[in-house]
Amino acid sequence: MVITAIDADMEAGGLDNVHNLTGGAGTAAAGLTFWLAQERNMEPAALLAQLAAPFPQNARERDVVRMLETLLTGPPGMTETADFAANLFHEDEERFYDLIVDLGRYAASCIGMLETSGISSEAETLEALDDMLQQFFAPEPPPPATPRKERGPRT
Repeated sequence: MVITAIDADMEAGGLDNVHNLTGGAGTAAAGLTFWLAQERNMEPAALLAQLAAPFPQNARERDVVRMLETLLTGPPGMTETADFAANLFHEDEERFYDLIVDLGRYAASCIGMLETSGISSEAETLEALDDMLQQFFAPEPPPPATPRKERGPRT
């Protein structure tokens, strides 16, 4: 999937497909992290700290945690997420593409944990993710039209 997105972007001369794939994978992983943390009665940050603990500070495995930390801060984190992804892309393009694959693996692991814990079946979780991603990628509605003031007759 990553290679297909890269090929399409090379043909189009942009990075839209890769950015959408990264954003979608990150959003799915963040949503699943929040769900798992909620089921374990813990804060998402605490769950992420547990996930990161076994890995050295600059290990590739921590890239997923770093991205999720930015995504889970809400709207203010979107700039942080974009900065993190852009910096990683410019510093090490291969590691950036690995991040997309790692986010997918992580999301699959979360789906498995939700299922084996009896919280949500794979089908239910995928349906919930589909709904979430549809909202994430939905175009923003146009701002409401401002009513025009009625003018009196011209004299």
